[in-house]
Amino acid sequence: MGRALAAPPRAARSWLRRGLRQLLGLALVLVLMAGLGMGVVAWRLAQGAVEITWFDDRLRQGTPVAGGMLRAGRASLAWDGWRNGAAALPAIRLDTVRFDADGAAAPADAVLVHLSLAALLRGELAPALVELHAPRLTLSGVGEGADDLAMPDPAALQPWLAAPDEARRHLALRGLRVRDGQVVLAAVAGRPQISLDGVTLSVQRSGAGLTARGTGVMRLAGSDIPLTLEGTGGRESSTLRARASGIRPALLATVVPALLPLAPLDTTVELETVLTLDAALAPRTAGLTLNAGPGRYAWNDILLPFRGLELRADLHTDGGAVPSATLTLETGEQLQANGRAWRQDREWLAEADLSLPSLDLANLSRLWPERLAPAARVQALRILHAGLLRDATSQLVLRATDSGTRLVALSARLPLQSLRLGPGAGVAVSEGLVRLNGDGVTWRLDELQMRAASPRAGGSPTTLSATGTARREADAWSAGLELALDQVAFNDLPTLWPAELAPAPRWWLTENISAGAIRQGSWRFDLALPDGQPPRLRGMTGRARAVDATVRWLAPIPPVLGVSAEAIFTADSVTLRTEGGRQARADGTPSNIELGPGTMRFLDLGGAQERAELSFQLGGSLPELLGVLRHPRLHLFDRRPLDLTLLDGRHTTQVSIAFPLLADIPNEAIRVRAEGRLTNLRVARALLGRDFENGQAELMVDTERLRLQGTATMLGAPLRLQTEMDFRQGPANGIITRDQVQGLVPAAQLRELGFDLGDVLGGSVAIDGRTERRRNGQATVQLRADLAPATLDLPAARWRKRAGTPGTAEAQLRLQGDNLVAVENGRVDVAGLSLRGRAVVSRGRIERYELTESLFGASRFQGDVRPPAQPGAPWLATLRGPLLDLRPILAERSPDEPATSGDSPPLVVEARFDRVTLGERRDLFGVQGRAVVDERSVMRQGSLRGRTAAAGGVFELEIAPRGPGRTLRIVAEDGGAVLRALDGINAIEGGRLALNGSWASNEPGASLMGQVELDDFTVRGAPAIGKLLQAMTLYGLVEALQGGQGLAFARAEVPFTLTREALSVIDARAFSASLGLTARGQILREAEILDIQGTIVPAYIFNSMLGNLPVLGRLFSPEPGGGVFATTYRVQGPAADPQVQVNPLATLTPGFLRGLFGLGQNGAQPRR
Repeated sequence: MGRALAAPPRAARSWLRRGLRQLLGLALVLVLMAGLGMGVVAWRLAQGAVEITWFDDRLRQGTPVAGGMLRAGRASLAWDGWRNGAAALPAIRLDTVRFDADGAAAPADAVLVHLSLAALLRGELAPALVELHAPRLTLSGVGEGADDLAMPDPAALQPWLAAPDEARRHLALRGLRVRDGQVVLAAVAGRPQISLDGVTLSVQRSGAGLTARGTGVMRLAGSDIPLTLEGTGGRESSTLRARASGIRPALLATVVPALLPLAPLDTTVELETVLTLDAALAPRTAGLTLNAGPGRYAWNDILLPFRGLELRADLHTDGGAVPSATLTLETGEQLQANGRAWRQDREWLAEADLSLPSLDLANLSRLWPERLAPAARVQALRILHAGLLRDATSQLVLRATDSGTRLVALSARLPLQSLRLGPGAGVAVSEGLVRLNGDGVTWRLDELQMRAASPRAGGSPTTLSATGTARREADAWSAGLELALDQVAFNDLPTLWPAELAPAPRWWLTENISAGAIRQGSWRFDLALPDGQPPRLRGMTGRARAVDATVRWLAPIPPVLGVSAEAIFTADSVTLRTEGGRQARADGTPSNIELGPGTMRFLDLGGAQERAELSFQLGGSLPELLGVLRHPRLHLFDRRPLDLTLLDGRHTTQVSIAFPLLADIPNEAIRVRAEGRLTNLRVARALLGRDFENGQAELMVDTERLRLQGTATMLGAPLRLQTEMDFRQGPANGIITRDQVQGLVPAAQLRELGFDLGDVLGGSVAIDGRTERRRNGQATVQLRADLAPATLDLPAARWRKRAGTPGTAEAQLRLQGDNLVAVENGRVDVAGLSLRGRAVVSRGRIERYELTESLFGASRFQGDVRPPAQPGAPWLATLRGPLLDLRPILAERSPDEPATSGDSPPLVVEARFDRVTLGERRDLFGVQGRAVVDERSVMRQGSLRGRTAAAGGVFELEIAPRGPGRTLRIVAEDGGAVLRALDGINAIEGGRLALNGSWASNEPGASLMGQVELDDFTVRGAPAIGKLLQAMTLYGLVEALQGGQGLAFARAEVPFTLTREALSVIDARAFSASLGLTARGQILREAEILDIQGTIVPAYIFNSMLGNLPVLGRLFSPEPGGGVFATTYRVQGPAADPQVQVNPLATLTPGFLRGLFGLGQNGAQPRR
């Protein structure tokens, strides 16, 4: 067997050769027959398609192909010649073709399937080329999910990406051609319909893989976008390159969600996309290059112009990345970006990193869109006038959903350099930083820092920092901002404080506070930012300190300099608690008014009427404070000028001012109140032309009234003062001023004030003066005086009031303006003196005092008193009345009563009284008189006429000047009555009286020397004479003297000397037919002690005859009135019970020897 296998037999080999020759012949015949047949078929096909009828029914019913159903109207066989390659055979043509699958529909006018010759020779039908005429592919549901189009198995695709394999009929396909095709992606949520029209496509397989070229026009949302396609493919990967021009990024983003950040770009771009496919023809990566010319970034009505855009992106099925993008701004700056986009939970997310190397803030107005945060834009442009933004960076995240695109997150870091805030020189900020982030609904300012040079030389730099949040709520933004300032100059505050943020306090603070700086300021703001409306402040808290500020508390009043303060802020109020500072003068220099603790409150901010309340303490110079209070802006003394001249004084005053926060504050809307403590007050010409000194007072003044209460001294006298003034409008007779002055004023000070009463007034007087002034200029002054501490002395009236004795005086003065018009309702009640009356005023000066129904002891009188017309002139008094009681004047001085001394005002008195009482049963009637009394209470001149009885007894008294002294003359019809009335001599009745005397000088206490002559009078009830007659046993005369008709005398002649202490009698004599008397000696008036001696001559008419003889008479009667027989006597002791001595021996002794029996007559010599 092995040999058989090794070498077949010869016969077998011959059969094999013969069989091969037969088979070869047969094959040649078959080829010739086939070629002949094919030529016949080709000739026929060249004449037109040959319908294949036996296949029509099956095509119409549908043939399952690739998971779908293929239907055609008819089938035929056609051939285009050899233009499709030598291996191409006649094609099978299907007309009116439609392919339906789940989610896809693809009708076509015709489909030509060119068969492979190699496959056909093997007896197989294999396509070598497929041509589609006017195919229309419609895909629905694409884009709704990640599995919209199921990708084929990569292992199944590998053979198609290799060279054609003729041995395998399903891999023999060499090419695909599409003419006038159309692909339609039906609209889905968030994406419009996409149509690719006029598609021409050619795909060829070769040994190197696939190559493809095509063109078309993409129609998207009414836009026609020309496209060109190129592609290559291999076993491992394939590449597809697409170019488009004139496409808008917003349309592109609807097709490629990964490009959502480009959607707001309003421009046309040139786009080139390179798509890399994997072995399963699934997109692996996509590279996109985008170039755009001038346009603008438009998002939510926000427009940002730019010059150009360059972008490179890498895309894949679930996202993409932008390695680089450059946006050239309108001003030339370049905004650079990179980012990525990805798909997450059926949504697309995109993030980007942005950077801006440099931006000149002077171009901010061109770059910041007007509708992007317009309120913030206005404030930023108002504040930012110059500066640079350096190396700014930002991170952006967007989300795309069915409802649209929204911002997920944005963060930015904005470093600033060389800023100039505000117009003009503005505020120079050396550096700053802004960091913020947000998601479109909530924004957070993570950091805002600015740093500038210190407003004070050598001080710390100015810093501003802020953080905050803003959140979208319905149709408004709600924002919270925390702001910190330190070392900010008040002059820079208008630049840094937005005008819309709390405008009323901002206006007041920026207009009225200058110089100085803000330190350690911190604020928190709660704001509402309604769409299309100004910002609204809902809440605010804050605190700051001010140092060395200049505060103009009410313009145009000069400001307060060097103020330190703490400011507290709330939503509807700003409170400044001030301390320190000095009020400025009109020339801007510091005054002597110091500012103490104070409060400035701005209330009801944001309300219907915002208002300010200022309260602060002032101290220092009172005259300068009065100058401030008199400023016309305060209107305190518009209706009632304050006529006050302050020479000096200190004060501590609390001033309160309230006014509405208006640009133009009406005068009537200002409310001012000042309450102060005044010390060391000196007021010029405050009262009666005299100054107030050492004043201490409490002051209250506002726009309606003024009240002052305190103490002061005037001419050294302490006074209590009170003043009230009404500044309100009212009736003409309304009271506008009430003044009260109280004090204990010494008499010496009253004299300096013009109330000169000489020594009449001593001690002190408690004064209470109350003044009321009315709007019509009328005024009344109610004066009350407590005379208890005063002494009053009227020596001429022998009246004296001691200190401590109660007494009062009062009067009412009426004035017109400052002119005295009248004095009414005058009253004086003191120590038995009661005066009622008024004063008559002429030309502002008291002309006279009119007394009505006045009392002085028992005296009742009325009249008038005129003050001196000039210094040194006498007072003129005219008195009249029913009774004048002179008993106090004529009363003997008590032992403890001091003698009067000193001066009293000179006085001229004219009097007329119905009755004048000089003592018990010592009355004068119908008295009229006039007396001139000098300043020492000496009556220098006078006259008196009257009656000693109601119906008779006329007398006259006259005092007249003579030389250095004066004379006295008295004549009376009833001498006894006059003596009884004038000097209390009750023992003499009747008789005609003639008294003539004189005072050698006008000194007080000067002695009166003169002689009294009395005719036809009667002596009755004289104790001394009665005892004398008893001693002489002249009992008949005694009985006549004591109880009978009296002892009648024909005449008496009494030379006398009268002093205050004694009455001296010098050789007085009196005689009648029954008795004669001589007397010499004295009577002590105050003690009523008698020391009288003389002779008594019984039977005087006969006894005296020898004494009257010429020459010889003196031998019998040595004394005038003596007799031949006379008795000497001596009367000593009290007048009521004297001791009487007589010498009986002298009775029988002739006159020339009577002296030898005298009774010590030397002791009775009168003093001259």
